[in-house]
Amino acid sequence: MSGSRAGIGFAAAAMLAALPHLVFAGDAPLRVGVYHNPPKIQLAEGEPPTGFWPELTRVIAAAEGRSVEWVSGDWNTLLSELASSDIDVLVDVAVTEQRRERIVFGEETVHVSWSRVYAAPGVDIEVIPDLRGRRVGVLEVTGATGPGPGALAFATAPGSAPLWGGTVLIDLALLQLALPLVLDSAGYGTLGLPIPQNPNLLGKQIYVQAFALDPSAPYGLLLSNGLEIQACPQ
Repeated sequence: MSGSRAGIGFAAAAMLAALPHLVFAGDAPLRVGVYHNPPKIQLAEGEPPTGFWPELTRVIAAAEGRSVEWVSGDWNTLLSELASSDIDVLVDVAVTEQRRERIVFGEETVHVSWSRVYAAPGVDIEVIPDLRGRRVGVLEVTGATGPGPGALAFATAPGSAPLWGGTVLIDLALLQLALPLVLDSAGYGTLGLPIPQNPNLLGKQIYVQAFALDPSAPYGLLLSNGLEIQACPQ
């Protein structure tokens, strides 16, 4: 694909998450947490959940000889219930090191929410091997809890200031722009920005960092890695 947009995205491999002591055997129903997140998980009053996550869970449970008891709720509540053994399994959970300390993830990635690459005009990127030998910028947010608000901040100089339980990697004194970013229930979001065809931008650098509200964080805020973007000629 080719174009003149700079893409910044958040993506996470989603898996089934379970308690460390859970063994997929026995007669008791498997208590599975689900939240409304269409089209992956769809909840309707008085109806069993639908979507590929519930269907996949039914197939796995049937193969192990277990019935399923669905427990619906919001994402944060269900994650807490998983950690406290009130449910056995929670579907559609992104892997983070913080979560690995409390819960067990499957070994197989079930679903990668999306993948997107934006390339400069004249740069032909169609398949993954086309990226070989090229410089690729990735902005990563780890441990984000959604749904919730966040922001992308843009500055003209980098920084390194300990703040809000993390490190602010942009110079807040040279902040140029802050754009809202909405994280979905799985804790990821995306924002694409058009880049004008202006020769004065060539060689210019901009520094970007994401911020997300998270009540479980020490200061209620999560900070991403930083990203340096430079406008290059075709």
